[in-house]
Amino acid sequence: MQKFQLELHPEKGRLFEFGRHAAKNRKRPGLGKPETFDFLGFMHLCGKTKKGRFLVLRQTVRKRMQAKLRRPIC
Repeated sequence: MQKFQLELHPEKGRLFEFGRHAAKNRKRPGLGKPETFDFLGFMHLCGKTKKGRFLVLRQTVRKRMQAKLRRPIC
């Protein structure tokens, strides 16, 4: 990244726990549910199937959907 003189925004370039074991690992110290993140117009969050297996859920970001629907047709 230095080669192209690029920098990460401090708020957008952080690490957090996400994935199969995130809920279990965060429950021990009392941190609550795993964090979500927005990427490419979708909010990604940890979920479970009916059988209890891990699943990445994706929901459309509300702000982007509303902007798209309000935009006039060409």
